[in-house]
Amino acid sequence: MNRHKFEIKLAELFDSIKIKFQAKGDEYATEESVFINFDKGARIKGEPSEIVLDGYMLKHYVSYRDMLDQIKEGNYPSLELIDEKLSDIILYFILQKIMMESKFIY
Repeated sequence: MNRHKFEIKLAELFDSIKIKFQAKGDEYATEESVFINFDKGARIKGEPSEIVLDGYMLKHYVSYRDMLDQIKEGNYPSLELIDEKLSDIILYFILQKIMMESKFIY
């Protein structure tokens, strides 16, 4: 893939991530806290919100590893599966980064 095509794909990815954040935010966040589900999970589990978020991400990571196993066997996952699993992992890592940084910044 040449640089121009890569930059187009990267811009598309950033746009799609922003749209998914907005949709997920409408479903899982409140105006008071974008981390409300993780905070509630933290209270229930008695663990930090960051650990709860990691637990939510784990199922997507396991699916990602399954995709790699399939690729080793010569079976490439569908574009839909790639988008679903990797986008969710990207979203969780972005949330984790902001959550961790928020302890110092805000």
